[in-house]
Amino acid sequence: MHLQYSITHARKLQEMFHLPDISVLELCVETCGHVYGAMVLNLLRICNAKQKLNVFVDCRASWTTVEACPPDCLCNQPQNWRNQNIYLSLEEVEIVNFKGSGYEIDFLKLLFRCAPLMTVTLKLAAKVSPSSRGRKETYKIFKANPAVECHVYRKRGKEIIYA
Repeated sequence: MHLQYSITHARKLQEMFHLPDISVLELCVETCGHVYGAMVLNLLRICNAKQKLNVFVDCRASWTTVEACPPDCLCNQPQNWRNQNIYLSLEEVEIVNFKGSGYEIDFLKLLFRCAPLMTVTLKLAAKVSPSSRGRKETYKIFKANPAVECHVYRKRGKEIIYA
């Protein structure tokens, strides 16, 4: 059976799973090579009054492939999630085991665009290279948003100063 994701489906989910007002949303996501941005965005839509988002990416199984899922995979639906402009009340974001993959960069851009962020903390996954394209792109995003306090930490906890 093939499930077709649609706006109607998203609205039904919102009606079925209306969460109480919360200030912190903490998620542990086992990606297994899949995209988590669309799913987190959907959860943020159905939560009210959230101020802080903590995402722990369990990457034990996800290092085997970089962008494993096909473009039409349900985890990447709706496909326009990267370009959406919705109001999010988030002030603080922390992502643990951030790899800087393409969809993670897109998710970070969406958060900066849609939320009045004050603090962003990224804790890098163990195998992220200092010269990776994702890290360079992350620093560009940070520099474009000087009003936001941004921190990047290596796996072992040492803060990386970006210039």
